[in-house]
Amino acid sequence: PGTSFEQLTGQEGPSQGNWVDGTVYPMIDVETFQLPLAYGLQGFPTVVMICPDMQVKVPQMWSGPNNWNIDYVLNQAFSCADEPLLTQDAAIHTFDIGNSSCFDGTVSANLFNTGETTLTSATVLLTRDDEVVDTYEWTGELETGAETPIMFENVDLLPGLNQFTMELEGQDDDPSNNEVAIPFIKAPEVSLNLNLYIQSDSDAEDHNTRWTIVDENGATVAEGALTNSNYEEISITLEAEGCYEMRIYDEEGDGINEGGFILMLDEFGTGIVDISTFQGTEVFTKFLAQANVSSTNALEAVESWSVFPNPVDELVQIQYELKDGGDVAISCINATGQQLVTKVEQAVAGATNTTTLDLSGLPAGLYQVQITSQKGMSTKSIIKR
Repeated sequence: PGTSFEQLTGQEGPSQGNWVDGTVYPMIDVETFQLPLAYGLQGFPTVVMICPDMQVKVPQMWSGPNNWNIDYVLNQAFSCADEPLLTQDAAIHTFDIGNSSCFDGTVSANLFNTGETTLTSATVLLTRDDEVVDTYEWTGELETGAETPIMFENVDLLPGLNQFTMELEGQDDDPSNNEVAIPFIKAPEVSLNLNLYIQSDSDAEDHNTRWTIVDENGATVAEGALTNSNYEEISITLEAEGCYEMRIYDEEGDGINEGGFILMLDEFGTGIVDISTFQGTEVFTKFLAQANVSSTNALEAVESWSVFPNPVDELVQIQYELKDGGDVAISCINATGQQLVTKVEQAVAGATNTTTLDLSGLPAGLYQVQITSQKGMSTKSIIKR
């Protein structure tokens, strides 16, 4: 998807020359079509067959030179004749699995008739965590091989990741294709003041690895590029409330790896983007920016506290004041909640307590410093370079 027309025609690099002149078949070069994801492709060139029963076959041409012969391809193509149509077989499928929204959502999939008998009705259930959210009663006429969209609109989204499943109620001749998982993310609510932290990996190049923030009308409000092994801290203040999208591109498709990362937080440490490994050409993440958002990190047990330096290379210093003294656990945790470094000490009430954590053994990335006392727990985000 990231290959431009100029690259296809050999006018600019990276390119292997002109692939257009003399090519008699269509070239599909549409960024949002997601062909590899839809058909499970692992390499090019390859051959995809859609059999009469609508089953997709993908011979693995990439697996070795022994498969690069005409007999292999013909045997795979004609193997469709060995797949008879089932009498009654409805299927549900979707190509769209990267959904996110700042508000409510539309969860959609396609209803297929992969059986011999005309499909005239179907009951489709939308579930989330095994609970039915909505039901769709479809009626019509679907001949063999035909499809129709099924859409659940204005679905109330819970904060974070919503694990939806769309499934056909009842039984047919092949229940294995009667449901599909559709993850859907509700965008985090953040303030208008953002902090962006970028550590480029060794092969990032500013002409093809870049980021942009666009508003709900598609207008760019901030942008930048990644260059080889550079570290940057960028403060961004959005001028208006609304739904925004952080877009990260890598035209060469090797993404960010080998110690690189892109992190974006609001002024209170709420996470928006946390990408420490990124393989592909693009990643889009939505977030809802509001003027009246306040910090949710500070708990009553902590009067005030600070973490510095941030970002940190090795030693991070934590200063904190508690209403009550006593035992305090101070930890560095990763995204899964695993405690990587922990220190337990006796805190003095009403005074400034200071301690240090050694993070030199941790890889680069985003972590949380966590204070736990008898009154509660509080966390702050920290970046390890």
